[in-house]
Amino acid sequence: MTAPAAHAALFGSVLSGSTAIIAGATDTSAAQLDVLLRHMSTEFTTVLHATPQQLDALVNHPRLASYNLSSLKQVIVAGMY
Repeated sequence: MTAPAAHAALFGSVLSGSTAIIAGATDTSAAQLDVLLRHMSTEFTTVLHATPQQLDALVNHPRLASYNLSSLKQVIVAGMY
């Protein structure tokens, strides 16, 4: 796994036994967010690393409630709007 130095917190998450996802790039289309949400629900993701734009798009996603994100324990947001 590789990640920018700014995402160093990811490694602590993984070392602690968490299942972490770094949301990719800046694609916040509904189709791409469905892929991310589906993966988060099937892989029982516990930590999500995202930008403010990605988090905003996820929170406002029209089908958010249809995904089981009960395993999500931590959301780490970094970047500028």
